[in-house]
Amino acid sequence: MTFSIKNTLELRKANTKLVINRFRQQPFETKKGIAESLNLSFATASNICNYLLERNIIETDKMLESEGGRVPTAFRIKNDSWLSIGIDLTVSGHVSVGAINLKNDIIFTRKVLYDKKSDINAILNLVRNVVEEVKHKYPVSIIPGIGVAIPGIYDKKSGKVLNSTIPLFEEVELKEEAGKIFGFNCHIENESNLLAKAAQQINHGRGESNSDLIYIFVGEGLGVGIISNDRLLTGSRGMGAEIGHMPLGDRKFKCGCGNEGCIEQELSFKGFLRYFYGEREEFTQEDWARFVCEVKAGNKRALEVVEHEGMLLGKVISILANIFDPSIVYIGGIIDDIYDYIYPFANSEMKKRTLMNNYRNIEIARTIDKNNLIFIGCNQLVFENWDID
Repeated sequence: MTFSIKNTLELRKANTKLVINRFRQQPFETKKGIAESLNLSFATASNICNYLLERNIIETDKMLESEGGRVPTAFRIKNDSWLSIGIDLTVSGHVSVGAINLKNDIIFTRKVLYDKKSDINAILNLVRNVVEEVKHKYPVSIIPGIGVAIPGIYDKKSGKVLNSTIPLFEEVELKEEAGKIFGFNCHIENESNLLAKAAQQINHGRGESNSDLIYIFVGEGLGVGIISNDRLLTGSRGMGAEIGHMPLGDRKFKCGCGNEGCIEQELSFKGFLRYFYGEREEFTQEDWARFVCEVKAGNKRALEVVEHEGMLLGKVISILANIFDPSIVYIGGIIDDIYDYIYPFANSEMKKRTLMNNYRNIEIARTIDKNNLIFIGCNQLVFENWDID
């Protein structure tokens, strides 16, 4: 009996989230439209809509014209009914905090600077001040949790951050620490996985195919998020899709993992600049800005770097394409600044090395601003983990 009731409750919650997602993707919807689009009975769709009206998650939008019989009512998401908090820990030296509603509108943002010598508790306490600001602006009752983007692997079993490109987060039990300090359920995920979730959400809104896509992020390291058959692939512990350590790079570059030839030693912020400037202990944003200017000015050496890196990127995309067969591959991160220059080399190499590409016609595309995307990904993470009453 208990098992049956539990399954019934889980089914109701799953259907309720499906209905909410439908409202998130459409400007308005009717009960009949919900039932038909989600393959639910009209009674189930009607009951869920009534429940969402009672919870103030949706509201009446307008009365539609009828060809006879009862006049249908259209409903829409109530914008101030639900929001999540997103925290982006992926950039060394500062933390970005945002509040996002069910329609993925980012309604609040703050940036918190920190000393790079700080410890994790000092940083989280700085962020807590911003979280408190959100709590003063919006009712706590409409905030089910916080999504946190990290520059590394979140080990689901140990609860620790591993292989972080920002060393101070290494082996921190972030979920537990953040939960204590912020007073909310906190959900942790790798930045590339969240960017893939965000790209999927944006495709949903545009009515485009989104069940199989890949997001490649080039920054301090090389990350990838993979959506296959509508599911994010993370592996048993959250360590899946770590392409940065594929042995496709030059073996003269030693990786922080202890091996030589890891591809992210070339396809990364440092990798690009090392090829252009030569070996250095550290590179700055000013170094990157100058490199971008040289690319756009047609500097021969800069364009050689772009060609080399573009061909490496194309090889990586072809490997992922041959394994996962996506309909589209998004590229983001520092490559945004030189996308038009690197795309031809990456696309040509991908087509050459992808099996039967003429049948698949896999698209490579750039994405919108990473800062917005990461918050949308955090929002989706909270939504998926939201335990509806």
